[in-house]
Amino acid sequence: MDGATPACRFMFLADSQVGCMASFSGVDAEAAARFAGRGMAVRPFPPTDSLAWDVARLHEAVAAANRERPDFVVLGGDMIDATDRPDQLDAFRAVTADLDGIDLHLVPGNHDACADGVVPTDESLAWYSDTFGADHFAFSAPCGVDARASFIVLNSSLLDQPRKVPGGADRELAFLEAELRAARATPGPVVVFSHHPPFLHDPDEPDVYWNLPRDARRTMLDLLAEHRVDLVLCGHRHRNAHARYRGVEIVTSSASGFPLGADPPGYRMVTVTADTVTHGYHAFDPPAWAEIGGPPAEVDP
Repeated sequence: MDGATPACRFMFLADSQVGCMASFSGVDAEAAARFAGRGMAVRPFPPTDSLAWDVARLHEAVAAANRERPDFVVLGGDMIDATDRPDQLDAFRAVTADLDGIDLHLVPGNHDACADGVVPTDESLAWYSDTFGADHFAFSAPCGVDARASFIVLNSSLLDQPRKVPGGADRELAFLEAELRAARATPGPVVVFSHHPPFLHDPDEPDVYWNLPRDARRTMLDLLAEHRVDLVLCGHRHRNAHARYRGVEIVTSSASGFPLGADPPGYRMVTVTADTVTHGYHAFDPPAWAEIGGPPAEVDP
């Protein structure tokens, strides 16, 4: 483009979750049926304590990034499976250190920001900040002549389970509103990263583990729509999903690590220009289904 700044390209990864494969290993048919009742498709496969499968997928993600040469990589939460497993953290750091001069931005997931994997506390958030950095922040990147794309990272666990951090949800929503106002003062698209999807299929769908509670969801969605957010990128579900709310595109991306449905592990490439945001999902090849019992069937959320 004559004299134009090239488009901004970034890679979005969800749920590397080093240690996840082992945590689902050794299930029998009865346990698999219980998981299916909670919206998780898991095929029975032999028990293991190894991190090797998850680490291999993370190596594939880093290799893809070094091959694609995006402007940056965003990992949309659940970097590791358990905060009390330093071996998982060590493995995550060792592999991502191989990113070849590419910035890595981390979004807090429930497995990173919550000691029990569900509910954040002041202590768990302090651990997250000490380990990974800020649990919410904003940044920008050029995406055209006189245009910058604005990116906002949320700690969605505070919206999902705020009860042990008084005022945490209100602070998170206030942060979102302030950053949206600032973003809309600059020409260019706005992209929000939230580990938890606000919803999967319908903005009025019932509360389940995979979406945000309706009260927080409605407030968040109205802010996104009011400020004309272009794209919300999420993880958490370990499967792909696509929805819209009043013009806002909401994309849930399958895991780069252990899948919980028929969508294989992979990554999403996103291209942002001054007035467009486009994206596509790319599966790792081969998807290495054999070690985890083959591709599971899709299940309801």
